[in-house]
Amino acid sequence: MGDISTPTTAFDESYEVSIKVEPQSRARSIFWNFGSLSVGAAVGRMAGLATNAVLARCVSASGFGVVGIAQSITIYFNLLSDLGLGTVAVREGAQHPQKLQRVISATLGLRLAITLGLIPLGLITAHFLPYSEESKNLFRVYLFTLPLQALSVEWVFRSLQKMYLNTALQITLALLTLGLTIMLVHREQDLIWVAGIAAITAAAILVVGVLLLRREGYHAWPVLSVRENAYLLRQALPLCAVSFAVTLYAQTNNLIVGYYRSEADVGLYVAATRLSQVFYYPIWLYFTAMAPALMESWAVSWDSARSLLSNSVRVTAVVSIGSGLIASSISRWAMRMVFGRAFDGASSAFDILIWTGVLIAICHNWDELCVASRRNRLLVQSTFLGAFVNLAICALTVSSLGIRGAAFGNLMAEVTAHAFLLASFGWQMGLSVLREALKPIAAGAGAYGVLFATRSSGVPLSPILTGLSYVALLFLVGGITVRDLNKLRSLLSIRRVVPSSAA
Repeated sequence: MGDISTPTTAFDESYEVSIKVEPQSRARSIFWNFGSLSVGAAVGRMAGLATNAVLARCVSASGFGVVGIAQSITIYFNLLSDLGLGTVAVREGAQHPQKLQRVISATLGLRLAITLGLIPLGLITAHFLPYSEESKNLFRVYLFTLPLQALSVEWVFRSLQKMYLNTALQITLALLTLGLTIMLVHREQDLIWVAGIAAITAAAILVVGVLLLRREGYHAWPVLSVRENAYLLRQALPLCAVSFAVTLYAQTNNLIVGYYRSEADVGLYVAATRLSQVFYYPIWLYFTAMAPALMESWAVSWDSARSLLSNSVRVTAVVSIGSGLIASSISRWAMRMVFGRAFDGASSAFDILIWTGVLIAICHNWDELCVASRRNRLLVQSTFLGAFVNLAICALTVSSLGIRGAAFGNLMAEVTAHAFLLASFGWQMGLSVLREALKPIAAGAGAYGVLFATRSSGVPLSPILTGLSYVALLFLVGGITVRDLNKLRSLLSIRRVVPSSAA
């Protein structure tokens, strides 16, 4: 099931590694990596949510929709400017540390060359977009931030496994964006400053990142090399295709809603999307910590990978369903508290997006398995299938259902894409592993009944009763056991152990 041999690269003609990691050491590594990532991410995410709240209250739902449309269009150009090169460069730098400077120079040179070619294309595209002039102008300013982002060196610190430097950059970016938004955006006429702030913060983070890189003994001077750039492109294009398809059903719905409805509806949908992401951001931090361990497990043995995957499915099911229950119990209150009463209508889409997030959190384990087993083509196929389903359903339902139709398109896209993945991996690595989520699902269904019965009691009684009932039902059905609690206590009481590898 997939070739696990390591190919030769443009940076090193031979590379071989043997990995011997005990399951307990792997668990500790995942746990402490997750903890270190969470510290900075929590600050950054909350600052980002505060920025969105300030912006929404200052520019109204319509102005917030203008920003959402401009940012949605810009994301596609960000994908094209990176082409997945950052992910490939992290892998190459980690596997070939003696060649890291060459990887840095080649990656930055290629990204910068691609970006400079995209700017005139974007300016031409802006002229034909079917949106307001405010959205177009905002997009034009965003285009000129692309070269700054192309020269970003954040990925180098990931390759060096010095994640605390990324955390520092992330927190600085989030707090600087929040401060400048408070200072410069006070009314809808100040919308152009939103893109201006993006340019200022990108420049500041680039300078800080380059200085930190110099302290590590590397420089950020871009170089074009035909052989190395060709290799990077061959490796990166499949990952770019996946990112592009994911963006289709993560961002294109904003454009469809704007075309068929109004920019105010886009503002409601953007608010629902961004608030739902807050509840599941810890899950993505977990996957960032877990993915390297899964890759190691796959290299060790098929059984080792299956064992880790099974445990991961159970963990993500327990946590994501609990998050979904709490989010559903406070949906209207949370939307009003963060964005204001004008965004009450966003809760209808928010409820659907929350349970879509639960599905994604559980099934993303197989996305990571595709990468670990080098079945990138399978991941591309499933992702594009999901994108097609989302576009079709969204286009057919938005005119009648509004933002609920867009959210439903997201949900059906994830169901289709991951059903395809599970079927492709067969019984042993697919449906049999998914059974680990059945007990958390059963506990979640019972707790949702409590939520439905207590919803009228409001906050905080309804979420408290829902959460307590979920925990109690988890113990009752065996979704969590005393043994699990003892394992967690042992992880908390033991210092981080870094797995050793021998080259």
